[in-house]
Amino acid sequence: MTSTHCLQVVRCARAQPLLKPGAQVEALYVVQSGELSHAAPGVAPRTLRRGDHFGEEALTGHGGQASDPGGLSAGSTATVTVTALEESVLCRITRESFVHGVGALLEIRQEHFNEKALVHAHCMCLRACTLHAHCMRTACALHAHCMDETFDYQALASCAELAALSTAERRQICRLMSRVSYPAGSTIVKEGGQLAQLHVIHAGEVCAYEQGKPTLTLGEGQFFGQASLFRHVSAASCLVAQRPTSCTVVSRESVQRQLGPLASILEREAAKQSRKQAAGRINFASLVQKGVLGVGTFGTVRLVVVAAEAGGYLKGAHQAYALKCMRKAKVHATGQVKHTLSQKEHVL
Repeated sequence: MTSTHCLQVVRCARAQPLLKPGAQVEALYVVQSGELSHAAPGVAPRTLRRGDHFGEEALTGHGGQASDPGGLSAGSTATVTVTALEESVLCRITRESFVHGVGALLEIRQEHFNEKALVHAHCMCLRACTLHAHCMRTACALHAHCMDETFDYQALASCAELAALSTAERRQICRLMSRVSYPAGSTIVKEGGQLAQLHVIHAGEVCAYEQGKPTLTLGEGQFFGQASLFRHVSAASCLVAQRPTSCTVVSRESVQRQLGPLASILEREAAKQSRKQAAGRINFASLVQKGVLGVGTFGTVRLVVVAAEAGGYLKGAHQAYALKCMRKAKVHATGQVKHTLSQKEHVL
């Protein structure tokens, strides 16, 4: 299990409570964007912003102490109130997900630790066990890299131009992305200028202008510049950050070094879909058996051809196939239905 499988993205509206006194503490939360109020008895209220976290004791399996200013403890109730001051995005991880994923996270995310958050974590670990320290370091690693990777993957999954990529290929692109920030009013690219990177907006707002007139506004979770992953692109409009904006970006050169040309990958997928469509048009009555290729436990594989004169879809030539013949009753009786359907998807 990877870190991105452990995380859940939570969106909350303004004034929405996330934690109340007496509620069960079930997960660690890390703020991705927005602001939240954190109020504990006897402690001045504080504001939580990007990178801040609460509920970390939910991962340790240890009860809290009366002197704990956070007022949170796994297996007990909270004494604090956490409320969204504005529309906010958080990532949460439950104890169950953490236990399944923490081994791999400690190995593959240590280089992404957030040093500032670790200092805060160290202060808390002075009053906790060694496991608590591991949990806090892992939480910082999730904030530094994994939250961005999850956010980017969800955005790219809706990109039509990248729809033909496999899940693994999209995740590789997400791991290549780095963060950039633009001040309010700054120009990201001028109209007619070269747009050299794919941008995914994490916070802020980008407005497109054509001949000085606004034509489109993009916000959190949206993207632009995806065509630059395939070829050199000139911007059709001027893109301006309307307010402080944070994005993750990746260039065509970086993607090509990792995956090779994306155009070749898309051609591969297009050819694969074409083969599937062609196979679906085969007239089984026109198949001519040429021999037996093999006999197994669950069926026989035969060599067959489709000729143009026999009504096949390929004109002027013979098309050869390996046809696997199986008995439905035996497939059902041996519980091989799912395996057989999976095999069909892989061989076409």
